Amino acid sequence: MGVGKNPPWSKPVNVEDPFEGKFIAVFDRHRFSDRFLNAYVRIEVQSLWTQDYVRLLLTAKDRDCYGYHGFLSSSYCSEVINTKSIIKLFVKIDEEIYLIPGQHNTFPINAELADALRGAPEQDVQIRLVTESGASVDSKIGQKTVKAWQSIYKPILSRGPD
Repeated sequence: MGVGKNPPWSKPVNVEDPFEGKFIAVFDRHRFSDRFLNAYVRIEVQSLWTQDYVRLLLTAKDRDCYGYHGFLSSSYCSEVINTKSIIKLFVKIDEEIYLIPGQHNTFPINAELADALRGAPEQDVQIRLVTESGASVDSKIGQKTVKAWQSIYKPILSRGPD
C-alpha cells in the first residue's frame, strides 16, 4: 500500500515505497501547544516506526499577524510553519531511558530498543526530541501506537539446523 498525506495513524500497515521497498510500519502523530524557542506555538510530532528505524517530523506552527491602528484581524494573519532538524531522540519506557542518536531526523532501532518497544506497557510513552539548535521538545507516543509496536518489533528467532 502506498501511503499518502493522510496515513492510517496508530495501526500497523504494509508500506510499499518506490525507494525503500516493502516494509511494515506504524505512523503516529501528537499535536499540542507549548513554548518553543521563546514563542508560544502549536507543535506537531509525526513519527514513522519501522523495524529498522524511526523517522520523525517536528513542526512548529505560529501565526504572523499585523494590524491597522493596533487592531488585529485574522484576515491580516498568516500561518508560519517551521520544521526542525532533530539530532537526538530519547524514549522513556517504564523508568528506562533510551538515547538514540541519529541524523536527518532518522534514528536506528537496534535489537535492545526493539525488545523494549515490543515489551512496552500499553500506555502513552514519553519521548524527548533534541534539535540541532539544542532546543528540546517533550512529546508522547499514543497508547494505540505502543500496542502496534508488538506487531512491528516481533522477536527474530534464530534458526537451528533443519
